[in-house]
Amino acid sequence: MGGEETLKEYLIEKGIISEEEIEEEGLIKLSENIYGISTYEDLKYLSESVNKGEEYKGKTIYVLNDIDCKAEYNEETGELISGENFVPIGSSNTSIEKEIEGEGETKAFRGKLEGMGYKIERIYIKKNEEGSYCTGLIGYLGEEGEVRDLSIEKSYIQGYYETGAIVGRNRGKIKNCTNESKVIGDYYLTGGIAGRNTNTIENCTNRGDIYGGEAQTAGIVGNAGNASSSEYQSEILNCYNTGYIHGIGNMGGIASWGNGFKIVNCYNIGKLYCENEERGSKGGIICNINEEANNQCINNYWLDTCGASYGINELSSNEGAESKTESELKGLASILSDKYTDDKNNINNGYPILKWQLEENNN
Repeated sequence: MGGEETLKEYLIEKGIISEEEIEEEGLIKLSENIYGISTYEDLKYLSESVNKGEEYKGKTIYVLNDIDCKAEYNEETGELISGENFVPIGSSNTSIEKEIEGEGETKAFRGKLEGMGYKIERIYIKKNEEGSYCTGLIGYLGEEGEVRDLSIEKSYIQGYYETGAIVGRNRGKIKNCTNESKVIGDYYLTGGIAGRNTNTIENCTNRGDIYGGEAQTAGIVGNAGNASSSEYQSEILNCYNTGYIHGIGNMGGIASWGNGFKIVNCYNIGKLYCENEERGSKGGIICNINEEANNQCINNYWLDTCGASYGINELSSNEGAESKTESELKGLASILSDKYTDDKNNINNGYPILKWQLEENNN
């Protein structure tokens, strides 16, 4: 591909797919177990099929171009003005703890969604009924599932429990993804990338504003782990947050609550604002943890003006989660990891960026 040519246009040019195939209802079949999506209607088909029980295990779906979902909403109230309320891809009617015990019904996406560096914009997702779980583009990403190289922009996501722009409940892998949209969680577990993570979030960024409910609100993921197990189970690697974080209860720059987690090479510059200082608490990287669990916090940093007192609030500690001034943090790319680089093109106001962002910006 060259210039502004999309993957869809390239595939048509090479005769791999036709215009007629794109117009047909359903996913575009590229080869055995490999499919493409290029429109909002394709996204809806994917959602409908997963919520009917199709898991897409062993199958890969490529996003072939940017997808404009064309929803318009009131910026202040969140009311949908035109367009549709998208139903998340995958769902659950019970908590993860009860799910592990065999209770409830779940519909998980267990395939691979390859974003190819494209964006989904103006998508409207509102699933905030009391007691509802799993709100995001992908409501429930199963153990074998993966989503990568995708961004959500100019969109509105509002849920109740386990709310994130990319994934609501993540038991799979999320890599190289970005959120640049407003995310609201009315109750617990709200994050820019995912509401809950029990597997891996890697090389991801949040630039959207996050508004949480009662507790567990954070820039990347609301909850790192689950209450049923304190064994190491949640990785958050090479991620950063620049978005504003607003909540009532506990909140963190990267994660809010952890029980068996590994947070490595992450940083936060987003401001933390707590509505109720008497009951709420803030951590520059993470707020509350199960101290008896297998937790690791290594080589993380937070801006000293973000509103936190400690990197790990529960322990009143900055071990593995150091406070830095603006000038110090802007010079930390080489210290963070080889996944980062200096922001020479001012993509991120001079703060370190992930190398894949530089490559994407140059294309």
